[in-house]
Amino acid sequence: QNNNSNNQNISNNDGDDNSFKKTICLPVINTTRENLPLRTEVMFVLDKVGINPNDLICIDEIELEGFCKHYNDKLSITLVDHNAPSQGQQYVIPHVSQVIDHHKDEKMFPPSICTIELIGSCSTLIAQEVSTLLGGEMDAFDMSMCEMLLSAIVVDTVGLDESKGRTFPSDVVVANKLGKSLGVPVQELFMNVMSAKFDCSHLTPSQLLLKDYKQVMNGRVAIGIPMISMALAEFLEKDDAVLAMEVFRKKKEVDVLVVMSATTQPTFSRQLAFYAPQSITCTGWLQAFLETVENEGQLALSPMKEHTTETVIAFTQGDVTKSRKVILPLVRDLAGRFQRQTITTKRKGEEPKECKKTVVGVTGRCGCGKSAVMSELEKLGAKVLNTDAMGHDAYKSGSVCFNEVVATFGHGVVDKDGEINRRALGAVVFGDEFAMAKLTNILWPFLSLKVQEEILSCDEDVVAVEAALLTAAGWHLICDEVWLVDGNVDAVKERLLSSRGMSEEKVESIHKMQRNQRNHIVASRLITNNGTLQELKHAVKSSLEETIKGISEK
Repeated sequence: QNNNSNNQNISNNDGDDNSFKKTICLPVINTTRENLPLRTEVMFVLDKVGINPNDLICIDEIELEGFCKHYNDKLSITLVDHNAPSQGQQYVIPHVSQVIDHHKDEKMFPPSICTIELIGSCSTLIAQEVSTLLGGEMDAFDMSMCEMLLSAIVVDTVGLDESKGRTFPSDVVVANKLGKSLGVPVQELFMNVMSAKFDCSHLTPSQLLLKDYKQVMNGRVAIGIPMISMALAEFLEKDDAVLAMEVFRKKKEVDVLVVMSATTQPTFSRQLAFYAPQSITCTGWLQAFLETVENEGQLALSPMKEHTTETVIAFTQGDVTKSRKVILPLVRDLAGRFQRQTITTKRKGEEPKECKKTVVGVTGRCGCGKSAVMSELEKLGAKVLNTDAMGHDAYKSGSVCFNEVVATFGHGVVDKDGEINRRALGAVVFGDEFAMAKLTNILWPFLSLKVQEEILSCDEDVVAVEAALLTAAGWHLICDEVWLVDGNVDAVKERLLSSRGMSEEKVESIHKMQRNQRNHIVASRLITNNGTLQELKHAVKSSLEETIKGISEK
């Protein structure tokens, strides 16, 4: 099938003249299991020919690099529909014994093992290869094979439409032979497959967001831009659509999602939905950003009030000629103006209060030394805010967060003393992205407002905010600088095992949850904690002096 597959022939010899030779052929689809259902036309064809997608091997379900190392010269790999392995798959190169492709030859392999021809579909070449093996007759093809090959050819060549510049004589010849064997008009098959390709109604909100996704970054602001082929209202009305956006936002490590919707019925129209969690919207960042987008006037946006909430702000797009190619650079450039948001508690009837203090976000993995850094900052005169400790207080019986947690997760998370049992709560949310999103949607907005109130009300000129998930919660957007505390992985692990009595499994689970590449990207400074306490104190003192000096110069 034309699916960017790697076909591996793994031979196992006993080593003598009378040995039994066994060859195993594994067709591997060069996409992840998560992404496979997004290829709706592929799923449609598989269903028609009676192939269960769960019986296929996706690239993330096989240790291909391990195969290469273990079997070495016994491993034979055929590259299909590409002739230049991606940067992350360079390890297959020594094991490639055959290449079948219809793209430009990148000259990575000798011509003797390559079947490379610039035509419309790789499946045309595959049909010719199989035909040769069967004595030159396509009439002997299995009907399932005919349908899979022809479906791929008509999609790749846009229904054999020569005006599109993607159809070549060999595509037409092979397609007609396959169509004759199948007994189905080529155009009828094309329309059926294309209808399946654009039918997204059965996809979940998470799958719709992933299907056609791009993202951009400007400074410390990251924006994800999914494109969905359905009305925005239909998407937002799907079960857990908003919760799915939060899970997706966290997974992609962005601050805001700009969901673009395009529909053709009754006429072509576009809609936009800007999503950010309450922990960000309560800072006023999203509203300020959107005001600038609207004032630009390029998109002619009109509010969709019936679909606007605290976290989702929806618009119809008046100028439908502006596609993602225009919107992507527009939001990227505008994001550059919003690297730090003016802090406000957003209380009813109050005007936003401009924060004149220096705010430093301190983040890093559990056990890296954040507490030691915060202790030193406090000695140097800074106001220190520990969001983890504030979170413990937020759970206390009778609080708003307590009531919401119990209403969401049930009384099973309450201990005999009537307080939240954090261990029981952790058992419910760890490993379940949607459950974790429900919890953070309760806790993070409360902490966000609390942090802002503390910053505005304290007397100190410098405020340090400690949070392992600083960027995931969006609190980096209210900081002047972000400090990343890090250290040797083994040293951090040993610190947790010895000083906190954690098991290795517990350490691994916490670090997995806190793994966030954004922390490294947005960090203004790296505080390396591999030496003595005295060395760490010196690093904190000099970093604070440089921070204050840099901000005053700005």
